[in-house]
Parts: sequence; C-alpha cells; structure tokens
Amino acid sequence: MTVRIWKKLAAHYKDDQSIIGYDLLNEPIPHYLDTAYFNPKLEPVYRKIVSGIRKVDRNHVIFLGGAQWDSNFKVLGGRSTTSLPTHFTSTGSILPVVGAGVC
Repeated sequence: MTVRIWKKLAAHYKDDQSIIGYDLLNEPIPHYLDTAYFNPKLEPVYRKIVSGIRKVDRNHVIFLGGAQWDSNFKVLGGRSTTSLPTHFTSTGSILPVVGAGVC
C-alpha cells in the first residue's frame, strides 16, 4: 500500500518544479523498538518505494532517512562515512546535510 501511495503522489507531482523531492519516511524505526528485527527491513522497503516512484517520476530527488530517528545509516548498506546527518538519494549518491538545506 505504501508503494501505491508514493507512486500516486509522484505521478501527480512529477512535473511540478516547486517540489524538490520526496522524503519517504520521517525518522523511521525509533530506538525503543526491536531494532534487530526492524532495521534489516528498512532498505528493502525503501527499494520497493523508490522503484514504484521511478516508474512515474525520474526527475525528483528521493530522500532516505536512516533508522533510529535518521541517525543510523549503516542499515542502508553502510555507505555513510561521515558523522554529518546524511541523505541517500535513489542514485546511490551521499549528500551531507548542511544547515537547513541539502548540498
């Protein structure tokens, strides 16, 4: 269901230049849940959602938050090598967050 919702949103906004991108899940998987169970499930969920969005919109950035309130990016393949808050895009590039914006 989440994939269908995001796909519909992306189809609606695909040509809207006032939209910078899609933040799929806000601060997923808090620290007080069973992280050993939930953390490995985050990247596969993101992959399904991104795949659905990319079928209708290849133009907008997709922001992927890490587990434990966007602080644990190791669950996304361990690609983060910085202590800065980071957003992964669907292209696999790593964008450090500086201030209120994305570099």
